[in-house]
Amino acid sequence: MVIEESKNKIQKNKLIEYAVESFHSTSTIHHELLFSLAKRRFIKPAYGNKDAGKLVYKLLPGTYAKFGLFVSTEQNYAHFVIMLIRINSNGNIESKGLFEAKVNLQQILNDLDAPQVLQKFLEMMPDFNSTAIVIENNFTEDFQTILESIKKYFDRSAS
Repeated sequence: MVIEESKNKIQKNKLIEYAVESFHSTSTIHHELLFSLAKRRFIKPAYGNKDAGKLVYKLLPGTYAKFGLFVSTEQNYAHFVIMLIRINSNGNIESKGLFEAKVNLQQILNDLDAPQVLQKFLEMMPDFNSTAIVIENNFTEDFQTILESIKKYFDRSAS
């Protein structure tokens, strides 16, 4: 009986692999990182695959936010997105868009008033021909406050 209970616990807490885009080539940048809502920080991936342009996470079931940025040299703007990622105990993954905007990347990089989470996300962009490296980060605000501050920041920038 005890052995079976511990087996069930292990199955319930099974790690799920989840990959995000992370590469910087001559003409594009794809930069995605996962953010832990519970721990209020960007999560360090289990490993990166530079050749495939991916970061791979090993996650427990739960809710995460995915920050994403796509930059193309052919366009004069970048596309920024935040998505909610839910992983249930069966390993099923659901995603829901929370926010997206076309942004001027240079303007944000030079703006000292940009939200701290946004600044930290951009600091971790991949270097040329590599994947992103997640540096130590912790935030005091809850995710809803972070999301609202980013939305307000882009609303102000657009006007």
